[in-house]
Amino acid sequence: MQRLCLDEEFWENVKAVLNILTPIYRVLRMTDCEGATLGLLIHMMRRAIDDIRAATLVTTEKANEVLEVTLRRWTWMHRPIHGFAGLLHPAFKSSALYTDIEVLSDRLSYMSRVVPSHLHNEMLEQISCYLDERGNSAFTFPSC
Repeated sequence: MQRLCLDEEFWENVKAVLNILTPIYRVLRMTDCEGATLGLLIHMMRRAIDDIRAATLVTTEKANEVLEVTLRRWTWMHRPIHGFAGLLHPAFKSSALYTDIEVLSDRLSYMSRVVPSHLHNEMLEQISCYLDERGNSAFTFPSC
């Protein structure tokens, strides 16, 4: 055990493992904390996936292996409500969400489940006003 603790290569390997697993750990900690929301999850997972792709202390092969497992798990647990909630999360509000295929697909899928079809256009207008920070048309002007 003493030899292992003094082995530089061992500690380099530990550093590499921490480098690749820390993004996943952050997501898991966030979901376990008070105040965690569905809207945060999609953004945190995206950041974790980007960080895994950018990991430099492990081989590309190892990074791809971890990335594959992470993407498989995300695909298994991801639901349309995650993307819809991510669209509405105030910390990540941006015009880039208008062009995000995954978020837009989740929005349409979730809305078709919970919003009556005759209210879809009104809901889309309210989401647009929210993302553009134009306020709610019910409290300002007839049109945003």
